[in-house]
Amino acid sequence: MSEINGDGATCVEGLYCAGEVTGGIHGRNRLMGNALLDIISFGRRAGKAAANCGLPLKKVRGGVGHVHDLQREMTRAGLTGDIKAPVLYPDYGKFDLREHAGLQEQQL
Repeated sequence: MSEINGDGATCVEGLYCAGEVTGGIHGRNRLMGNALLDIISFGRRAGKAAANCGLPLKKVRGGVGHVHDLQREMTRAGLTGDIKAPVLYPDYGKFDLREHAGLQEQQL
């Protein structure tokens, strides 16, 4: 069994936890649906500690240079870019339960 410190840090460097996975302040005696105190107090502490974990960060210049580097490497390797990446998320704006989940409207 692994222990965490007061900021939610685990024995794995850079891995923090909060909420129900920690056992919380109530331990085994926690009532169902009563994790709000754990989430708010320890979540804030774990979040702050995780944010500071990798500091100081070196400044990097943002941009899309990595895309151009990838295209250059693909061209050198003889790979074409005609394959499109799959859509990871469905278009939820067009989602209809009757069509996509097999639900039928009840007839009155």
